[in-house]
Amino acid sequence: MKPTHIELHLNTSPDFVKRYGKRVKAAGGRYSRVNGYVESRYVTVPVSDPALIDDIAESFPGYKKTVSIVRGDFKIPSRVAVHYVPNGHPSAFAYTMEKFQAALAK
Repeated sequence: MKPTHIELHLNTSPDFVKRYGKRVKAAGGRYSRVNGYVESRYVTVPVSDPALIDDIAESFPGYKKTVSIVRGDFKIPSRVAVHYVPNGHPSAFAYTMEKFQAALAK
């Protein structure tokens, strides 16, 4: 079971698209538009670019914690795939993958 993408739930800063929009698209990822009153921007980035995942999570963290969801071509329970990365953690990618592997081992 190999993850292909990590989905981050970030704050809704309008600066995201200016700073990271092209990099996310170039890496093969995508991001949601922010219209009206929404609390999160959803950004999906391939696991092949951990530096981009860490840069984005550090620059635009969620409110209190950043939700990180492991995605791939598999059906697994949400308790295995959904993780809450503490804001300020040095590597959202490493934290997510560590928790994902630990949850699979249970």
